[in-house]
Amino acid sequence: MKCLDCFVKLSYFIGEGDNDMKITDSKHRLKELIDILGISQTEFCNRCGLNKSALSNYLNGDREPRQDKLSLIADAFRISPSWLMGYDVPLEFKTSLPDALTQDEARVISAYRNASEEIKAAVKAVLGVKKGIESTKEGII
Repeated sequence: MKCLDCFVKLSYFIGEGDNDMKITDSKHRLKELIDILGISQTEFCNRCGLNKSALSNYLNGDREPRQDKLSLIADAFRISPSWLMGYDVPLEFKTSLPDALTQDEARVISAYRNASEEIKAAVKAVLGVKKGIESTKEGII
């Protein structure tokens, strides 16, 4: 029985059968998030309040972000801190809309936010969004 007890404890410790296993690290998840958002490292830092040297240390693998920094990033981009830490959970952008944004939708929104006023006006014209309209029955515009 002792060997079986050790196996059960070891299986639990290494996460065998656990859906929330770590599959990567924060370094790779931060790089992936910046890529998904389609923003520069400077813009990333501006949005979440990190300094550039801290982000550089995280991206180079020199340091792991502390929990408070992971929370700061997760809150700024409305994502799960567990995903940022490298756990095997889906990347979902928290939103007040009924459905979470897909990665493509998040990229479009990010590109729109970084676009010039002229481009924003063209996008609104193509989509038929009238100036001054904040929301519709379907959701917030």
